[in-house]
Amino acid sequence: MKATVSKAPGAGKANKPARAAKGKNAPAGGTGKNAQGAKSATKAHGATRGKNVSKAAKAKSILSKNKVICVKRHCTGSEMLIAACDEELLGKCFRDGDLNLDVCTNFYDGEKVDVRLFLETLALATIANLVGKDTIAAAIEAEFVDPSCVIWIKGIPHAQLFRL
Repeated sequence: MKATVSKAPGAGKANKPARAAKGKNAPAGGTGKNAQGAKSATKAHGATRGKNVSKAAKAKSILSKNKVICVKRHCTGSEMLIAACDEELLGKCFRDGDLNLDVCTNFYDGEKVDVRLFLETLALATIANLVGKDTIAAAIEAEFVDPSCVIWIKGIPHAQLFRL
């Protein structure tokens, strides 16, 4: 399975990755609407599931923290969407200009897991919506998300991952 960057329609050649603009709230080329209507940049790393699992094992500094991440799986056919967020963000909504990030419980509230299990689950995802400092930090450290593709809405980091 090859990891690629998703783009908004008409955002250049299909095989050229979209890059996020620098800055906290800068909209990125390749931004699109997520399931809750928030704009976000996207990028995924890692070519195979096996490599991603070993990346999870390498993320030792983040694994040593006792953080709780809410993870909910949404499966349709061969696709597995993972919605994950820091536990304290559940049920909150963040708005910044035209950006809206709704961390609604019906989409994000699933299993309460530690960072290790979150990364193992993320390694199996074909799509992921990630919200919160701990969730994003773990995904970055395990090389699932490029830090330049994270957007910030009212001080809350958000990233989406797509694997094609």
